[in-house]
Amino acid sequence: MSFIRRVAGLSLRDRVRSSAIREELGVEPLLLRVERSQMRWLGHLVRMPPGRLPDEVLRACPSEVFLLLLEW
Repeated sequence: MSFIRRVAGLSLRDRVRSSAIREELGVEPLLLRVERSQMRWLGHLVRMPPGRLPDEVLRACPSEVFLLLLEW
């Protein structure tokens, strides 16, 4: 966010909300951008032929033993 503030010519001392700066510059929120990227990757995995490693990892279910180890 500091980069966007510098582009807008503002600092934290100007007390302008980040959302207002993003709106002024026409920049989408980072969370929206990350979610869109994740959905694009998921679409890529869904179109992948069965048997490929990323597809198997996506559909894998961890065993109960593994989950118990995580709780420890």
